[in-house]
Amino acid sequence: MIDGENESPWRHRSIPGTYSKETGLRWQAAAEPLLVQMGYRVLKAQHRRNDGIGRPILHAKSELDEYLWRFADYLVEKQSIFYIVDVKTQPYFITQVRGSATTAGRNAPIVFAEKEMDAYESSKVAVLILLIQYRADGKSSEFDPVYFGLVPFRVLQPKPGWRGLTLPHQPDKMLATLGKGEVAKLLNKVKPYDVETLTHHF
Repeated sequence: MIDGENESPWRHRSIPGTYSKETGLRWQAAAEPLLVQMGYRVLKAQHRRNDGIGRPILHAKSELDEYLWRFADYLVEKQSIFYIVDVKTQPYFITQVRGSATTAGRNAPIVFAEKEMDAYESSKVAVLILLIQYRADGKSSEFDPVYFGLVPFRVLQPKPGWRGLTLPHQPDKMLATLGKGEVAKLLNKVKPYDVETLTHHF
C-alpha cells in the first residue's frame, strides 16, 4: 500500500529500475496473477477499474474504512472469506565476502505507516501481507531469485528500535521462490497504463 505518506525509503535510490518507485508499483500490479495462482479471487485491484464491486465494511471507524477502501492494494476472496492484501517489496543484495556469496537484507523489517498500523490492527477483514523480496544488485533488469509469500499481518512481530515489523521465522521457512521464467512473465504482463494509474492515484 502506498498512500503518499508510506513509501519505502528503498524506492527513491539512484540506481535505475532497482529502487525506483516504478519498480514497487510494477510489482504491485504484477501481484494480481500471482494471487490468482494461489487460489484467491481478486475483487478489487488498485491499478484498474473496479466497476460493479460491492463494498464490504472493512473497518468500524468510517475514516479508516474509507482509507482501506481507497488505498488497499487488493481486496480478494477465498472460500467465501474476504481479505485485504498489501503488497510489500524488499530488495536484498548478494555480495562476495572472502570469496563466498553472502545475502543481506532478507531479514529487514517491513515498514508500515502509522495509519496503516491503526487500520490493520483493528480491521474487520483479515489483512495479508504479500511480501516480495527481489535481488537488487544494480542491474535494473535482473531480480532473480525472487522470494514471495502471503503472511498474515497479525503474526508479524515488532523489532526493538525499528518502525517496522518482522517475520516470525526465517524468510526461507515462510517464502517460496519464483522461477526465473515466472519473474519475467509476471513483470511483462504489467502494462505501462497500470503503473501510470497507480502513479496518478496518489
